[in-house]
Amino acid sequence: MLVEVRPHAVAGCPVDARASLLLTALGDFDATPASFELVELAERNRQLGFPPETAGIEALATRSASRWLGTTKKDVSGNLELTLWDETGACDLGPTAGSRYPGPSGAGGQAIGFAPLAGIVLVAGGASLDNIESGGALVASIRTGRVELVAPERQANQRRAFATATAMTTSDGERVLVAGGFDPLAGDQLDALASAHLFDPIDAAFTRKIELIEPRARHGAVGLPGGGVLLIAGQDQSGFAKRTLEAIAPDGTSSIAGLATLADARIAPRVLSLDDGRTLVLGGTRNGVEPATQAEWLTADGRAFARNPVELPPRLGAGTVALPGGSALVVGGCDTTLARDVECPFSPCLAGCVSRGVIWLTADGVRETLAPLDIDPGPRPLLVAASDGSPWLFGSTEVRRFDPWSGRFVTPSIDPGAIPLSSLPPPLALEPGLFVWLHPRESGEPVLRGLRHDVRGPLSRDVAPLLLGDARHVAPNIPPSGTSIRYEPRSGLLLRDALGRAVVTDTRYADVRVEANVTAGSLPIVYFGGTPVGDFSCPWPDSGGTQPPETVVADRFSGVVVLRRGGEFRRCPVPSERLTVALGVGPGETSTIRSVRIRRLPIFE
Repeated sequence: MLVEVRPHAVAGCPVDARASLLLTALGDFDATPASFELVELAERNRQLGFPPETAGIEALATRSASRWLGTTKKDVSGNLELTLWDETGACDLGPTAGSRYPGPSGAGGQAIGFAPLAGIVLVAGGASLDNIESGGALVASIRTGRVELVAPERQANQRRAFATATAMTTSDGERVLVAGGFDPLAGDQLDALASAHLFDPIDAAFTRKIELIEPRARHGAVGLPGGGVLLIAGQDQSGFAKRTLEAIAPDGTSSIAGLATLADARIAPRVLSLDDGRTLVLGGTRNGVEPATQAEWLTADGRAFARNPVELPPRLGAGTVALPGGSALVVGGCDTTLARDVECPFSPCLAGCVSRGVIWLTADGVRETLAPLDIDPGPRPLLVAASDGSPWLFGSTEVRRFDPWSGRFVTPSIDPGAIPLSSLPPPLALEPGLFVWLHPRESGEPVLRGLRHDVRGPLSRDVAPLLLGDARHVAPNIPPSGTSIRYEPRSGLLLRDALGRAVVTDTRYADVRVEANVTAGSLPIVYFGGTPVGDFSCPWPDSGGTQPPETVVADRFSGVVVLRRGGEFRRCPVPSERLTVALGVGPGETSTIRSVRIRRLPIFE
């Protein structure tokens, strides 16, 4: 298959034109010599002979000691537009100096959303008391690195602050729904808006207005199965916290009927889309000052609760982020139990009131307290999802990354530069290895900044067997311990708890081979999504008394997994869509796994 790769540089991080470019083809096939190409960056219009199943590429450009990273998917024309990012730190994308939008850095209130199919970031609206700045918008392409202001005639005829921007799928294709918020020029009332606008990321234009059933601002939003958007809580026209949800269907119709009602009313909730399909709602305030303390799990469609709520410590502005396997982290915040003391006033939240606590909230709703932070997180710590189950933490002056195998935050190998301002929208993860945020220049005007720290993604391929030497690309779904799950470089992965699973991070698989080298104990359960194979319902075949060490294989072909052990095999049914892969054990069992090898297989129609 002949494809053309078009490399681009981010405006703030130029790439040496003399660099060499190593390209790796990604898709539903195992790696072969045809999966790799080494070219010179200066070469243009070179046709590359990648496998016909190629759906994207990873790229590494090198020149002397400098390195640039990139990854992309095919565009609609079948070509590959690729942006290269400096491996050592953050890069400014734009807009150009002197732009009126996004406006003064302290205003905040912008909505930031991402259209993944188009690879387009949208920044819209804001709280500036200026007609242009509060109604403006800009788009940035992560595939070409270009940043452009949305032309005035293509903007929505509505100023919005503290709205949400969420990707959705309509009959016309991918769109971004900018919903709710309030008009910052409306005087002291700051009435929540009962409208939304659809944005076309390809044409860079707002195309349609949608009327909402309920007005809301400072709310949360998440995508729905089938392409719609779910709006969650927020504040109403009178400034009171809301409990209700509203679903926007792909055809633009709105509904509140049949949806769940939150136990905790919330302004500015934190809404996490978990990788097990559920939505976790936590944080926010009940009245602008009193923290909402319940963590609430919703089903994917928002029509019911997926489990009972869990009470969390009363902390304002705690950082939250999803972890692999349906877990979540809750970090820091203003501890309102301390804030009641005379020496630690409630408002503003001073340094003495700031919590350094870290909570791991498991998929089953268990609250596990981890070691406290060794840095000052500030009153509003920012957590950003990242590859390998290792989210970033931006504290008051320092940056850390979470190590899921030690349960601690550690100093990262990359310096992202200045800490994002708490008055501006928090950083937004676009891919496991890339996030963006608004940051002020020295002039005070915000610029869109991004950090590419990894090229991991749904199509990533692990060349070497996992677990040999380190546990990168694998993360636990519960806090590791000697009695549940842990990793040791010499022996490998130790599973001792039916609740503990080792999740292969960031990737999803179609047809795939999973080979596990078991050195002690029971054979593992392999989870394809939420479906177990190798458990009591579909056990590994009997190989005539063979004992570890041995290698067992699970081949997934569409809706069937074939378990292979020795010369025997057994078929087990699984869902047919792309799925995550994880390893676990049954109740009362223990297993030691030295290595895991995962190979993507060609899909046979």
